[in-house]
Amino acid sequence: MEILSTLWNWFLNQGNILFQGLTITTIIATAYKLSITVKNFIKEKKEGQDLFPFYNQQTISDAKKNYIRTKCQNIDPANDLNYKNSHAFSTKEDLLNFFLKKVFKIKDNETRFYLILGDSGMGKSTFMLNLFSRHSSIFRISFHRRPIKLLPLGENYNVIKDYILKIENPSKTILLLDGFDEVPLVDNETIKEKFDEIINLVKDFHLIIITCRTQFFTSEKDEPFELKIKKFNTDGNGYHIVKKLYISPFDKRNIRQYINKTFHFYEISKKRKAFKIINETNDLMVRPMLLSYIKDIIETDKKNLTTIFDVYEALIINWLKRESNKYEQEKRIDFRMNLIFFSYEVANYIYNNYESNGIYIPLEVAQKISSDFKINLNDIEIKSRSLLNRNSLGNYKFSHKSIYEFFLAYLAYRDRKLKGDIYIMEYNFENYDQAKKFISDIVHSNRVKFALPRPDEREERYNVELYSEIVKKRNLKGTIELKWLKGNSFIILKKTADNQLDDSSSNQ
Repeated sequence: MEILSTLWNWFLNQGNILFQGLTITTIIATAYKLSITVKNFIKEKKEGQDLFPFYNQQTISDAKKNYIRTKCQNIDPANDLNYKNSHAFSTKEDLLNFFLKKVFKIKDNETRFYLILGDSGMGKSTFMLNLFSRHSSIFRISFHRRPIKLLPLGENYNVIKDYILKIENPSKTILLLDGFDEVPLVDNETIKEKFDEIINLVKDFHLIIITCRTQFFTSEKDEPFELKIKKFNTDGNGYHIVKKLYISPFDKRNIRQYINKTFHFYEISKKRKAFKIINETNDLMVRPMLLSYIKDIIETDKKNLTTIFDVYEALIINWLKRESNKYEQEKRIDFRMNLIFFSYEVANYIYNNYESNGIYIPLEVAQKISSDFKINLNDIEIKSRSLLNRNSLGNYKFSHKSIYEFFLAYLAYRDRKLKGDIYIMEYNFENYDQAKKFISDIVHSNRVKFALPRPDEREERYNVELYSEIVKKRNLKGTIELKWLKGNSFIILKKTADNQLDDSSSNQ
């Protein structure tokens, strides 16, 4: 007892000094972690409320996870043959800093209209969500901070229009409009008219930032410049202009940063495989959207990923496998087939109802289609690696418009009809530049075998291996070139030895 008493007294008188030091350190560390957790919770809750009903919390979290700061440049990177060379003759700037530290702090900004252009998957939507999040944070200290709103133009246009008209104090509000290229029913002949209509709708806002695919405009000279909005209270006369900024592709440093953020320091073999795939796919992985699926891509069984079609096909196959692995072994194949045919139907419905619903499919329609294919939508994991997303209203869409275009391109090509030398397809791809790229990849790579099933499940009526060899040998005589005649038809031409185009015996 005396020993215990002695030890206790020592603990109170001497050891307590050490104990107090450890306790204070522990308390400080715990309090700090708790404050960060509370801060993030409050911030996420506020963002969810501000972006409802067009974005849900999962979408916001995905956009901020592993985010590599977006850079912009003054020259279209698509002008270079290889994206990796786009830095050579262009000036780059941190896009978040450009707006947060410069543009947003100008009290009377003469340049009020900004157009951010970028190729498919270059991170335009991700940037807009991060810009909104950083500016609207209640923890951001700024005497010049103004209200900010973010809206997706791919939604029902009338719904977005009504929402804009109800925004209070537009002259003091920053408005972010994401995806002009996703506005329903806009074609080459009506692009300028629709852009002017939107500008006229939002002209009273303090600052307007719009994103769009670069290829949505026929050429650089067709991109908006001078608007029909007159300048007031500024030096000189004239009309407002649109300030154009191009999203810069990832450089080697950005790619390395992303890989290190995605994989733990001890996942050395996965990092090596990721870098190997990045090197083999030339400049495909400079697109942040594709890089965000690098975990899926390194798990693919496919040895060579040389085209963008190959990469997307691998993404979809791995998504199907991941979803089906939740089921017992004997049920996995059926579920996988049901899910892919469900995706076909979703893509087809979105295309046929784009005018009214944009890139979304209403919940009740999704439930009807899922019921036909025995898919329980609640069982599908709508998380960061899913190819299906849903908004706060329960409506579904593909995680990226390029996924939607992949399905359309695949369905159209597999069901193509040949009339003479012209291939006719079910869908009109006049405003689907990414879908055209997918089909071009199929043709130029002599693709005959596909990992995904045919839409009609019919058996091939020819020997696939033999047909593949015939196509390859036929194409050895010259370079294949695909020429689009209309949005739903193309012809395959072949350059002969004297570099002339010949459409004879080009059927495949």
